[in-house]
Amino acid sequence: MIFNLLTVLSLTVSYAFADSSVDRGSKTFEYVTAASFPDYQIRVRQLDSPCDPAVRQYTGYLDVSEDKHLFFWFFESRNDPHKAPLSTWLSGGPGGSSILGLLFENGPCTVTSANSTSWNPYSWNEVSNMIYLDQPAGTGYSYSTSPHTVDSSQEAAKDFYAFMQLFLIRFPQYADRAFHILSESHGGQYATNFASYMNRRNNAPGRIAQRINLESILIINGLVNAAIQDTTSPEYACSGPYAFWDKNGEHCKTLHSRIPRFRKLFQQCRDFGTPLTCVPAMIYGSVGLQEGFEETGLNRFDVRKSCVGITHCYKEVGWAQTYLNSSKIKAALGVPTEVNYHWISVNISQAFTRAGDDTHDAMPAVQQLLEDGVRVLNLAGDTDFASNFIAIT
Repeated sequence: MIFNLLTVLSLTVSYAFADSSVDRGSKTFEYVTAASFPDYQIRVRQLDSPCDPAVRQYTGYLDVSEDKHLFFWFFESRNDPHKAPLSTWLSGGPGGSSILGLLFENGPCTVTSANSTSWNPYSWNEVSNMIYLDQPAGTGYSYSTSPHTVDSSQEAAKDFYAFMQLFLIRFPQYADRAFHILSESHGGQYATNFASYMNRRNNAPGRIAQRINLESILIINGLVNAAIQDTTSPEYACSGPYAFWDKNGEHCKTLHSRIPRFRKLFQQCRDFGTPLTCVPAMIYGSVGLQEGFEETGLNRFDVRKSCVGITHCYKEVGWAQTYLNSSKIKAALGVPTEVNYHWISVNISQAFTRAGDDTHDAMPAVQQLLEDGVRVLNLAGDTDFASNFIAIT
């Protein structure tokens, strides 16, 4: 999904954290800790020039118990950063790098070749202070030395919440700003679960952490309820606005006939929640109900276009991966030389699938957020087959 979009997403207050500390003794990183989050710290460094030199920008890592390290890149707003809201962008996947979203979708600069970028006048930091976070560990520039892989949005939500708490210790001027979680694709699970966890912590009796001013979440062509959404693939392919198969043909009849079996498999996954039940359900939904799509040669994220011999249907994806793996860029961003950037982590994607994360119904969380005053914007482009608009709208 490619979007050049400015969303109108605004008090600056310094906040004192009695149990926190910021160590500025290192020439490379500042270290931020808090007694209320003993298993976490963040490392932060200010950058000089990459991407958007006219604004202040910082990179760093959330370190989790010394074996998980989540990379982030933060840009102040181009317009009135002292009053602009704060937002975090989360790409989907699962295992999709948010830094690819930065360079290819809505960030301050756009990748133009394997070794260059250009300034993006439509960047979302025109109206908001923007954080791009590669999560969970193993995604993008994030890395881990632990054999355990985070495999659920609920588990990832805890790391995200700790990150935001420590981020606001380092940048207290944003502590009372409106905060927005922005997401796409599997971000329908990320945004709802992360916001739900943050909302519960905000409202918990005896809360000791900073209250984060969660204002809204944005979900773009997001996975919210696969039980409903996956069944619409045949309808989109055969009768949608850009239908690519004959709705009266045998192939469309076959795809539609498979929907009852998918529902049965999906219910077994929800009943038992094991890899033996969830993996077949998700494979049947993404393969059985979309069989033959690869042979069309179309781009599943924009079916108006073809996709032949190009990484993920877009040459920019390959450019971004090469650009972010250059030693020069790694050094500028404070990324360890041994970390290899991949725009998507197959290991993370498989782990989430085995755990059945794709199968969770996020609508109860959305309902609770709305009841608690957190706004939800569900945005759907109509050319995306991977997560089509029919069930979303």
